[in-house]
Amino acid sequence: MDASAIEDRIRTLVVERLFLRIDPKSIGRDEPLIPRLGIDSVQLFEILVACEEAFGVSLQEEEFRAERFATIAAIASTVAGKM
Repeated sequence: MDASAIEDRIRTLVVERLFLRIDPKSIGRDEPLIPRLGIDSVQLFEILVACEEAFGVSLQEEEFRAERFATIAAIASTVAGKM
């Protein structure tokens, strides 16, 4: 799976898992998710779980840091690094 496909899947996961009423394509790859979408730490964890399930990866507790989930690009990089 290439980087663009990973990012597209993550956008969809974010919208679906957080029950957002926006077009996934409206989320820019480098747009900060926390201020843009009002995401809190529980929702970040939900995104982590969604990525682990969708991509078959596993992150250790010490790898779960907000900066790794700050943008679609950062999440994609984290996921790709575990694939």
